[in-house]
This record gives sequence, structure tokens and C-alpha cells, in this order.
Amino acid sequence: METKYPFIQWQELDFAEQIPEVSAFNGDYKQFLDGSALQLVVLLRSLSADEELVDRVFLQTLVILKSEWPKFRNHKNVKLRMYYVGLRIMRRTQSHLRSQSYKASQLQDAGLYRLNRAILNDEALWLQSWEPLFTEIRAMPRRIAEITVLSFFLGVSKDDTARIIGVTPLQITEYYRSIPARIRAIKPIS
Repeated sequence: METKYPFIQWQELDFAEQIPEVSAFNGDYKQFLDGSALQLVVLLRSLSADEELVDRVFLQTLVILKSEWPKFRNHKNVKLRMYYVGLRIMRRTQSHLRSQSYKASQLQDAGLYRLNRAILNDEALWLQSWEPLFTEIRAMPRRIAEITVLSFFLGVSKDDTARIIGVTPLQITEYYRSIPARIRAIKPIS
């Protein structure tokens, strides 16, 4: 199937057809994936080289969206909401990582590990510090919001951010100027 993200092979997602939760999308899940959840897969893969872990988190996404899909279907900024859901999913991943006996050394270079480490240290403080900013970010223009989440919250590189949202690195630099200085000063979750 054609996808607007050519650097992700669609075949990699064929396993989703066999997942019962996919029925929640009433048969049009591929269109949904191509519009927003696939972007989450790209984001996850930019954070972790562990493809098995990425697939597991993606399946958790499907399960959670089964109950929450009505809230997102008509949202004016579905992709940003997917990032928001993705962060919540990754927070939930902490117990799964521990149950699977993942060692820190296996994930120490991955953004997913860094995110979980921050949460394991002090989840309440993390939520208090970061959650209110999502209200402001959701009010931003879509592309500015996506860049903010990727670059300043998750620490994705400029080149990878450009690749994920489909613009050039030079355009990313221009977009940076539209992001409030206090947000540009945020250090990525670590």
C-alpha cells in the first residue's frame, strides 16, 4: 500500500491486521495509521533501535485507542494528540519493561529508556512539570506543535525531526523561530 512516509515499509505493519483491537477502527485502520499512528511508529523508531520494543508499544497504542478513539477521531490535531497518547503509553511501558527484565544497558542510548528513567525517578514531578505545557502546545499550529514535541520534549535531532514531519532541515530552523523562547530553552527529557 502507498504511504506518504516512504522511509517506512508498509509491510512492517502488516502484523496489525491480525490484532483483534484493529476492529475498533471499523475497517479503515490503514487510513488512520497513514494519517497519525504511523507517524507515532516513526517517532518511536527514532527513539529506539529495538524494533521488537517499538512493535510492542505500537500494539499497546491500538489497545488504548480502542477505548479512546472517539475522543481523537474528530480532533483538529490528531497527530499531536497521538504524540500525547504516545507519551502516556510510554509511561505505562515502565512496568512492562521491568517485567521483561530489560537491563538499563540495553536501552541506555534510546530515548524510550531516557523517558522511562525520568518517570521511574519521580513520575509525579514529571507530570507536574510537563503536563500543563500540552495545553499550550495543542493551541499551536500543527507543524509547530509537532516540532516542539519532537525536538524540545523528546530530543529528536533536527534532521530526524525534518524527516518525520516531511520538511527540510532548513525549514525546521525557520520553524524554530516561531516557538516561544521559554519552550526552546527546555532540555529534552533525560
